[in-house]
Amino acid sequence: MTKGLWAPPPEFDEYRLVRPLSGGAMSLVYLAQDTLLERPVAVKFLDEDDREPDAIARERFLVEARAIARLQHPNVVAVYRVGNVEGRSFLVSEYVRGRTLDRIERPVAPERLFEIALGLARGLAAAHRHGVLHRDIKPGNAILAEDGQVKLLDFGIAKLLDAPAGEDLGEASPVPQPTVRLSPGEVEQLSDSGKVLDLAHARGPRPGAMTAVAQAAALTQAQELGILRTEGLEAQTIPLRASPRTLSLTRKGMILGTPLYMAPEVWRGEQATYRADVYALGALVYALATGQPPHVASNIKELRRTVLDNDARPLTSVSPGAEPRLAAIVDRCLRRDPAQRFASAEELRAALEELIPETGPIIAIPEGNPYRGLSAFQAEHRGLFFGRGSEVRSVIERLRAEPLVVVVGDSGVGKSSLCRAGVLPRVREGELGPTRRWATAELVPGRWPLAALVAAIAPHVGLDEEVLASELVVDPGHVARILRRRQAEGVGLVVFVDQLEELVTLSTHDEATRFSQVLLRLASGTPGLRVLATARGDFLTRLSALAGLGDELIRACTVLRPLTETGIREAIVGPARTKGVSFESDALVARLVDATARTDGGLPLLQFALAELWEARDRAGRSIPLAALEAIGGVEGALARHADGVLRTLPPAERAAARRVLLGLVTAEGTRARRGAGE
Repeated sequence: MTKGLWAPPPEFDEYRLVRPLSGGAMSLVYLAQDTLLERPVAVKFLDEDDREPDAIARERFLVEARAIARLQHPNVVAVYRVGNVEGRSFLVSEYVRGRTLDRIERPVAPERLFEIALGLARGLAAAHRHGVLHRDIKPGNAILAEDGQVKLLDFGIAKLLDAPAGEDLGEASPVPQPTVRLSPGEVEQLSDSGKVLDLAHARGPRPGAMTAVAQAAALTQAQELGILRTEGLEAQTIPLRASPRTLSLTRKGMILGTPLYMAPEVWRGEQATYRADVYALGALVYALATGQPPHVASNIKELRRTVLDNDARPLTSVSPGAEPRLAAIVDRCLRRDPAQRFASAEELRAALEELIPETGPIIAIPEGNPYRGLSAFQAEHRGLFFGRGSEVRSVIERLRAEPLVVVVGDSGVGKSSLCRAGVLPRVREGELGPTRRWATAELVPGRWPLAALVAAIAPHVGLDEEVLASELVVDPGHVARILRRRQAEGVGLVVFVDQLEELVTLSTHDEATRFSQVLLRLASGTPGLRVLATARGDFLTRLSALAGLGDELIRACTVLRPLTETGIREAIVGPARTKGVSFESDALVARLVDATARTDGGLPLLQFALAELWEARDRAGRSIPLAALEAIGGVEGALARHADGVLRTLPPAERAAARRVLLGLVTAEGTRARRGAGE
């Protein structure tokens, strides 16, 4: 039964069809009403032949469903359900009111262009973080919603890079693609007819035959290639998108995608990577900025040769009004050599976010020493926290889409400061999105992590701590259900767990297990609930052994690397600059940068040395001299010299007591041991 003879039932399950939206190579899409939740949805039906059921086509459909279901992100269309009706698979997704980007006016204004580029990069970055290649990015596969949000659509030829062994669907043996031949007259005739039919059945009763459906299918492909208005078009062979009964799933050496937006290596039949998606996104933005893709040609053969042999013209040379920094990013996306592009959409997103001007409330600068010594930066020190701008934006971006994010790194790399002074203030200011007001609940596990969690969350659920604690003992999921019920429309909560490693260094195994169960319930994907945590990288193995935490923990990790030399320099000069104080010379700053970069645990030592230097500054000249660095023993020696000096001032008995106290504040594993004042 062909698509033209089959129509889905007007009502099935909880869905009532309203009207058709579109038809693609392997699917029909309808607008429908979800009668249970009372919301409009899009229902996509797989085009299957009842007489010739095709398990491979259904598997491709499920690949798309799994790919999109991984991506809960504001810039990716959300998937709600997959099912089957009358032997046909269907996928229910978010219905977005708006226009696909192939239907908006071009060229797009520079400010709007940047917003679209950033939104698409964020959505694609979420896909890449989950191991999903899109492989068909083009204007028709992105929609500009009525609220101004842009969303990626149609992961129909997506590939899961991290699929389990035996589940990778991209390595089958190659087979020839079906083709039809169009003469100039046929192209003109079909163009005048305006027919656009499905590609899935574009095959004749005998090899080389060209049915009306095949002709219309070829027209559809020709339209995508932009060749219908070309004068003197010679007869040519146009590859068709594969029929589910003609080709298996994605095959090695098989070209998939839309030609005008395909990367050179894909044209060569090479394995697609994240960099191919980056190229396609760059080509899309280029087309929006200039009115046409980076490469155009009169036929498919010439297009292939042009893409492989020529660099795209720089964006500013085609669109002089383009913002130069955005143009440079787009040009890098379109490099013929994949190694010269951004490695993934995550890198592209970070580069685009660097162009966002800093706005927001005026940040108060605290009184006193602007350096934190051995203490972490807190929210009130936000105006003094420098060097981690890109990392803060990266964590914020992950929190927009992911229920659990764990910042992992070495001891002393600045995980707590990043979250407390960088991320959480921005969360409270609304940077997770305009649809909710976000609050934060903060805790450190210590010996009794459940009690710490109860104390942090109780104010947000309106319950007494003792009542909440007793209910958690019986049911670890209770607090998550309470929070779900109490997250009124437009309200969200981020639970921040600092130093997650204390679950295995300080608390008992039973206590840590119960806490991890509650944590997983909080991070179960409920809208309006997020969990942010920090953990030392050398404790990941032990943390992942806690019941249920393993796989979720690994998927949630984002690694915080040591500061770059540029970041170290910002952390040195930025706080002093906010107070109107400078360093005596650039040579002094370079010496501080070098000492920090080559010293293990250099960041805490640097902060301590800077705090000491601040106290020794030239107050009259409002500068920090090189002589002060010499006096404190340099970055490496400042802390040891200070500690020895303090101990020397104590009488022998007090000195011995101080040593016992200090040893009691460190565990046998070299981590912090939390003690009460009584202890």
